[in-house]
Amino acid sequence: MADAKNGVIVGGNYEKPGEAKDNLAFTGDGGKTWKPGTGLSGYRSSVVYGPSGWVIAAGTNGIDYTTHGGLWAKWGSENLNSLDVYIKSSCDWQIWGVGPKGLVVKQSIICIP
Repeated sequence: MADAKNGVIVGGNYEKPGEAKDNLAFTGDGGKTWKPGTGLSGYRSSVVYGPSGWVIAAGTNGIDYTTHGGLWAKWGSENLNSLDVYIKSSCDWQIWGVGPKGLVVKQSIICIP
């Protein structure tokens, strides 16, 4: 959840990791109702909010992101099961991911004011 009302869920068919349907939904009322979305490139097992409207989703066939909740873009092809974000400031944050066989990845995002 981004806040008490706005959130996103991801999923899909883990047996078909490249299938990009029925794998994204948004809520604006605290989870009472959900509106289906599109744009992810396959099954996703984890989703996190970053600062400034970023949303990052990961799964067995890669990572997708959106910067303002609109168009999604493929970010990478790493097989990740879970994500987390450490936010030091809006211009200094890290995305951490874990995958099979002890895989741990980190991506630092630093903007220059």
